[in-house]
Amino acid sequence: MTPRILLTLLAASALLASACKSTSSSPKDEGTQIPETTGAAPDSSGPDATSRSYASAELPRLPEAQATSALAIVATKEGIARVDLNGDGRGDLLVRGGNVSHCVMDHRTDVLWFARSDEGSEESDWYGLDMDRDGAVPVEIVKGVKGGHAIELQYPDRARFGTRGALDGNASAMLELGDAPALSVFLGCDGDAGWSCYEDEDFTILNEELQQTKASIEAASLLNVAWLKEVSARYKIPAQEQDSNKEGPRITAVPEDRCLEAPEDCGKSMLVSGTPYLRVVTFNDRGDYYHEAQQFYDSEESVFFDPLIVGKKSKAPFADDDYESPTDGLLSPGSEAYASAGMLVSFTRGKIAEFEHVCGWSEPTSSFQNPWL
Repeated sequence: MTPRILLTLLAASALLASACKSTSSSPKDEGTQIPETTGAAPDSSGPDATSRSYASAELPRLPEAQATSALAIVATKEGIARVDLNGDGRGDLLVRGGNVSHCVMDHRTDVLWFARSDEGSEESDWYGLDMDRDGAVPVEIVKGVKGGHAIELQYPDRARFGTRGALDGNASAMLELGDAPALSVFLGCDGDAGWSCYEDEDFTILNEELQQTKASIEAASLLNVAWLKEVSARYKIPAQEQDSNKEGPRITAVPEDRCLEAPEDCGKSMLVSGTPYLRVVTFNDRGDYYHEAQQFYDSEESVFFDPLIVGKKSKAPFADDDYESPTDGLLSPGSEAYASAGMLVSFTRGKIAEFEHVCGWSEPTSSFQNPWL
């Protein structure tokens, strides 16, 4: 597998919204809450409604005595479900129906936000599900918006949450929460990404495709604005999120000559909260973009390890093209696993299951990745 490369520039597009360019569309007539979303749905919901085919075939289910209570919220072909970490992908449906292009479990407002888009379509519908209220149904936020395949949020304090930088080089929809909710255009065109966005070297004229997408977003209407104001008023940063992205010790086992662009960064680490693990910089270089790679390090055993390959350990960093695990993600509530790239990965048992998307966890957690809030 090719190395898991993090594009620092991509992470930069997901920094504070004050660093991005945006325009807002005014909310129009209120929409209605929808009791059930569209798309193919299974015949029944409840326990075990999700397909077991998402689970890793090699991983047996944990015995009841060893079972964990952590629940991931994931998008599947059947809908959006809660699944446990105990080994066979079983879970219960929260939202019926597929075609979920992106989802975010937002513990700052206790809302599960998700987008639906038919395959091949350039337009998406956005919904929110109030996870703080029993019996809630999805609320439609915007319908048929272009550039809205991924949920992107901006909070009242102008922090952003969503796709961790994957919007670079695009014009994308962004939901602004607060007293006056609005749908904005986020241009991921800062720095090197500008070469993908503009027709001129001065970065002033958007290319035709982005101009069309921008116009579509600006013409879209927000629905259920009163509901958006209500959930915006809850805004609060959970303590667990504030424990994210803390710097760890330098690991001297990483030679500086592995880092071609910034040698001084090799060996820098970030803590994986609640664990003895670190996320260590093992490579960087610059081509069209700045590239950086990391590997996990067990500070108790003083070894690098690759969670997807159980038992794979080394005193020295692995060759970056021989490292398989993603190294950014959201920790499980008990810190025994993490969610990244659609996978639930145990630090000790390998891949538990792989889904269309992982929205987050049923409880607030910390993350480990380049700072992006």
